[in-house]
Amino acid sequence: KLNDEILAQRDSKEKNPPNKSKIEDEQKSKCTFKPEINKKSLEIAEKLPPVGERLFMSKEPTETDTPSFIPKIDPVSDELAKRSTSEKEGAPVERWEHLFVVGEQKKAEMEQKRQKVKEEQNQKEQCSFKPQLIAQESILSEGKELPLPVSYANKSVPERTTAWLRGVDEKVKALKDEVSN
Repeated sequence: KLNDEILAQRDSKEKNPPNKSKIEDEQKSKCTFKPEINKKSLEIAEKLPPVGERLFMSKEPTETDTPSFIPKIDPVSDELAKRSTSEKEGAPVERWEHLFVVGEQKKAEMEQKRQKVKEEQNQKEQCSFKPQLIAQESILSEGKELPLPVSYANKSVPERTTAWLRGVDEKVKALKDEVSN
């Protein structure tokens, strides 16, 4: 039954497709917002040249382009700025010049650091020897016997020294036996 109803609806839609203009009219009737430009904005827009001309006009400084705001620097701040720059360099320098020089120095330092890091990375890449350290726990978990240097790891210095001396004595004794035989 359900399939028959769905097929019937689809057939009716195919036979009578909805009119696009009716749908558009319904959507437009639902739209209630109609923007308006206020009178003051219209007056300003009328005084301006057309949009195309404004886009391609060259911006040349005119008398009306002079800054309307000129900041007032506190005399104490101005004196501190002059004193801090003149003490270091010997002659009074404008604050912006001093900041520019400091900025350039910082950029140069950063570039030197970047170069140093790159050189270190290149040097590391060129090294072919990469040791593989044996972890004592992994050897013990496999049930293998620890190599001599690793077996010394948990012993104190005197214990390691006496063990090393015993090993040397054994090797010397073995060599003497070989020589005498």
